[in-house]
Amino acid sequence: SRTEPAQAALFGLVFLGERVTAGALAAIAVSVFGVMLISVAHMHMSWRNLVASVFARNALIGVVSRDLRNPLSVIRMQAGLLRRAAEATGGTRPEDLRRAAERISFAAERMSSLSRDLLDLAKIEDNRFAVEPAPQDAAALVQEFVALLEPVAREHEITITERVPPLRVLADKDRLLRVLANLVENAISFSPPQGEIEIAASRRNGWVELSVADHGGGIPEAHRGHIFDPYWHARARVGEGTGLGLYIAKGIVEAHGGSIRVESEVGEGSVFRFTLPAA
Repeated sequence: SRTEPAQAALFGLVFLGERVTAGALAAIAVSVFGVMLISVAHMHMSWRNLVASVFARNALIGVVSRDLRNPLSVIRMQAGLLRRAAEATGGTRPEDLRRAAERISFAAERMSSLSRDLLDLAKIEDNRFAVEPAPQDAAALVQEFVALLEPVAREHEITITERVPPLRVLADKDRLLRVLANLVENAISFSPPQGEIEIAASRRNGWVELSVADHGGGIPEAHRGHIFDPYWHARARVGEGTGLGLYIAKGIVEAHGGSIRVESEVGEGSVFRFTLPAA
C-alpha cells in the first residue's frame, strides 16, 4: 500500500540500500527481540551453573579443611610426646626419635598450611578475606619467624639471615607470619645447597617494606607477570606444590592495603618485596 512507503520514509531507515517497510521493521524487531530473549536465557543458565559450581567448590574446600583438623591435632600431640620422651631418656636413640618427631611436626604443619590455603583461597575469591591489624615489632616478629623455620632451613642446608632495624608495622601478626612463611618456603625450594636467604626491612614514606631475597635460579621474564596467579608454578617442577602460596601472600598483603612485587634475574636469584602500613 501507499502508506507503507510513507511510514518507512518517516522512520528514515535504509537496509542494504533499500528502504525498510513498517511491516519488515516490525518483523526485524520481533526477530531481534527473540534472539535477545534466547541469549538472556542462555546467559542466565550459564550464570546459575557458574554460581552452583562456585558454591560446590567452596563447600568441598570447607569439608576438606575441617576434616584435616582432627588428624592434624593428633599428629602434633604425638610428635610432642615423642620429642619429650626422647629428651627425657638421653642417648643415641633419643636423637633418632627427636628427628622423627621433628619430621612428623613438619609434615603436620604442611598439612595445616594446605588447609589454611584452601580456606583462604575461597575467602579471597569471594571477597570475604579480612585481617585484624595491630601494631607489631617488625624486628622481633622476624626473629621469631626465623627461629621457627630454622629446622626446615637446616634440613635443606640453607642459612636464613635477617636485617630488620627497630620498626613498627600495622599488621595482623598471624597473617604476616603467613606471608613470610610462603615467601621463605618458596625461596628455600629454589635455593641451592649452602644457599642463603635474607629477610630485610626499611621504612619508606609511612610504609614498611619487607623483602625476602634468595640466590636461586631466578624467574624468567615471561613468567614474572603470572607468579601471583593462583595455581601458577613459576619455577617449580610439574606437580610440585599447590601453586597457591604466592597468590595467598598477595591477597594478605593487599588486605592490609599494601602491595607486593618481585625483582629477578635468571641465574642470580629473586627478591620479593611487599609493603605494609607503618604503625
